[in-house]
Amino acid sequence: MNNFYKKGDVIFSGVLLIAFFLPWTNIFFVNISGYQIPNAVQGLFDIGSVLSDTREIDYTALYLSYALYTIPVLSIIIIIAGFTQNNTRFISIILGICVFVILIYAYNQYGDIVFKRPGIGLILTMLSSACLLITSIFFKSVNSDPNTLEHDNIIAESYRTQTEKENEELTSNQAMIEWLEANPSKTLNDYYAKKKQ
Repeated sequence: MNNFYKKGDVIFSGVLLIAFFLPWTNIFFVNISGYQIPNAVQGLFDIGSVLSDTREIDYTALYLSYALYTIPVLSIIIIIAGFTQNNTRFISIILGICVFVILIYAYNQYGDIVFKRPGIGLILTMLSSACLLITSIFFKSVNSDPNTLEHDNIIAESYRTQTEKENEELTSNQAMIEWLEANPSKTLNDYYAKKKQ
């Protein structure tokens, strides 16, 4: 299962990266991909500001549309980190949450436009971000490489052996101190000579 987590992390991030460049929606018979959405929103705001009498336009949607660029950036970071055997769990969770927050906001504000004709890119983005969240939350990223486990076992055994030797040495030193205290006229050479017999 741990290998699925590692592969799933990289695979779903790769799908998110590819889906970012596929059509997300069809507005007025024009396919718009994820990377084109901020430019399309900017164009709509430019048209709205020209046609508006009040000149008061809420640019929040425009600024939030640039948050879409976190999808490819975090996907690339996860892919690189996955290939270098680094833990990507935290970044994967952040990416999955970012995608859902952006999509929920878009659905609440522009659901009748964006989600009326969803493209393959939007569908793949929703599915792969859900799978990325599931693998990141429910699968642990423990390194199950047998060489690493064997190495860890060797280190643990050597530590255990070292500790046993230190305990034996302490016991031996205590015995030596007690013998020297009991025989004040004797020296260390006498103790080691007695010990060899």
